[in-house]
Amino acid sequence: MSETGNYDLTYSFTDRLGHLQSYAVTVAVLENQASIKVKNNSDKLYVGGTWNPSDMVVTAKDVDGSDVEADKIQVTGAVDMSETGNYQLTYSFTDRLGHSQSQAVTVTVLENQASIKVKNNGDNLYADGTWNPSDIAVIAKDIDGSDIEADKIQVTGTVDMGKAGDYDLNYSFTDRLGHLQSQMLTITVLENQGSIVVTNKSGQLYADGTWNPSDMVVTAKDVDGSDVEADKIQVTG
Repeated sequence: MSETGNYDLTYSFTDRLGHLQSYAVTVAVLENQASIKVKNNSDKLYVGGTWNPSDMVVTAKDVDGSDVEADKIQVTGAVDMSETGNYQLTYSFTDRLGHSQSQAVTVTVLENQASIKVKNNGDNLYADGTWNPSDIAVIAKDIDGSDIEADKIQVTGTVDMGKAGDYDLNYSFTDRLGHLQSQMLTITVLENQGSIVVTNKSGQLYADGTWNPSDMVVTAKDVDGSDVEADKIQVTG
């Protein structure tokens, strides 16, 4: 019964009169079409996503080539979408001859690389200065590690350069799985300490006398409170 074909059998005996009695019969052995095939039609899977069992297309045939009903097919194994790895599932059924037909398929769950990182490359900011949004370097990746286009990134929050303080900006985008990826960045605007104070320590001056410029005591501070060098100070008049 290992090979298909038509097999002729002859049944016979010799009767009491010495005559041969016989009968020929043909036994047909048909092809055994029992099989199961599984095809994974799902896209790439990433941690945090969803695996849909209906993406597995199962074609199961019994010995005569007839379709095996879905409820007769058993599935063993599981897919954990919370962790990367290769997960083996086995699809099987028992055919009419009592033989088990099975096929194993591997479902791969890939690392989810969705992320957003924000870095402030600007110098210290002082009130009444200028903040340049392009000083903020944003690196955003989708689940497969591909770059997110700049116009897909949203920024909420504002920076008031007219007032010292901490200003929170939120950079975010929605990845392919529909999950929000975001990072908060704090922009600090420091007090502007820029100032100049001039004290006149000369006494009363009279015509034909002498005025000494060194009698003018100048205290000049830059925005960060550091002293301004004397050669940077201009005098007009």
